[in-house]
Amino acid sequence: MVRKTLSDIFNPNQLFTADILVFREDNYAVAVKRGYGEIYRSTNHAEVINYAFDCLTPDRDWIETVCVVGSFEVDEPIKVPSYTRLVINGKVKLKPNVDSPIITNKNFNGYDEEIEIIGGVIDGNNNVLTGENSGILIKGSVETHCKNIRVVGVKVINVKGDGDNGVGIWLRNVTRSEVRNCYVEKCRYGISVEGTHNYQSAIIGNTVVECDLDGIITGLSHEPIVALNRVAKCGRHGIAIDSAKMAKIIGNTVRENGENGIAVFTSINEPPIKPDITGNTVYKNAKSGIWIGGSEKAIVMGNKVIENGEYGIRIGACHRSIIKGNVVEFNGYDGIYLYDAHESIIANNYVSGNGRAGSGYAGIRLANYVDRTIIEGNRVMDEYTEKTQDYGIAIEGSCTLVKVRNNIVRGNKTEDYHFTTSGVVICDSIVYSELPSEGEKPGDTILYYDGTYHYLAIWDGSTWKKVQLS
Repeated sequence: MVRKTLSDIFNPNQLFTADILVFREDNYAVAVKRGYGEIYRSTNHAEVINYAFDCLTPDRDWIETVCVVGSFEVDEPIKVPSYTRLVINGKVKLKPNVDSPIITNKNFNGYDEEIEIIGGVIDGNNNVLTGENSGILIKGSVETHCKNIRVVGVKVINVKGDGDNGVGIWLRNVTRSEVRNCYVEKCRYGISVEGTHNYQSAIIGNTVVECDLDGIITGLSHEPIVALNRVAKCGRHGIAIDSAKMAKIIGNTVRENGENGIAVFTSINEPPIKPDITGNTVYKNAKSGIWIGGSEKAIVMGNKVIENGEYGIRIGACHRSIIKGNVVEFNGYDGIYLYDAHESIIANNYVSGNGRAGSGYAGIRLANYVDRTIIEGNRVMDEYTEKTQDYGIAIEGSCTLVKVRNNIVRGNKTEDYHFTTSGVVICDSIVYSELPSEGEKPGDTILYYDGTYHYLAIWDGSTWKKVQLS
């Protein structure tokens, strides 16, 4: 056998930047340390990589690098210590019928810091994992949590499990974490960042496809950023945010998932979440495009929410929400559905052609108990040949002090305005006893009282259309 030289095996850049190199030679994994030569070889690949970590400078407060090149099979975890960068140029695959995480932190369920995992393929081999086992699992304790953890450019595939196990990339109880530009496919969950000490987590620029449950999930996280990700064809939610103090969900593309595209909810006994959902494209999900349950000061702005199976944007048990500047089209039920909410603003949205799943749906619907809410400056219409949006704006139940003004509402299948509320709908602070000769522009609304009934009067450009309120 002709023995290969290091220059035959490695990219020259790896030779200069890695403190220790690990490569395959026949069935052996071989570790080579800069300045020392070969330090260990074994057919137990994980053992060699972990030995390489142990040969780095002890008690360091700077990052050193182990570069792994080639294809490896493991039946025990690769345990990355603090102040270590693991660079993978190749694949690490779990052996058949092994129930183990593939990569963890060395002080699992304890404290580690400054860990980087960069590049390569992590393959779970479709083994059914139990007991928290996952592809990459970094876990700190509730008391001593990990911090400064980065996972960048890694491809994780075929990590299966039962219960909450089988996560492609799972960070628990971590402060200041980043998962960026990774690709996760055919895992039980895609990317999960959760736990009582998950502060300042960023999940940015990843692609997650065909996972059994949620594509991206954060739980009990403080101020997570979920941005510029692509999530498709997962079995449950595309992006799920559970009980975060604040959350920014920005610029993601979320499509064809089994339940909601973006789901934001607050667990029992947790304070209301304050989400900022801006600039996302959310389409063809089986249930709602965007669903928020239990929030405060939610911002839903500038999203494209199209062709979802149920609601376009569904918000309930929320206070002081702003729903502004969204394009909401061709969804199965109501375009924008707000219920059991207070002090909200629905403004400057384009809402068209919703109600594709049946009859009785509206472009914008307020229901149950909604008060002190403004619906202003929206374009709500269905001017297609086959109309499906029965009502433009529908207000039902015990809604009160709802201001409807300066909207353009036309062409809807049954009625442009459908009010069956027992509360009060007003257009401004003035009640007209006589209708003006004309409005300033189409969509102008005023409150009109004819001595017997109150009406919302809408100027359509040529006449006032009256909708009886009481």
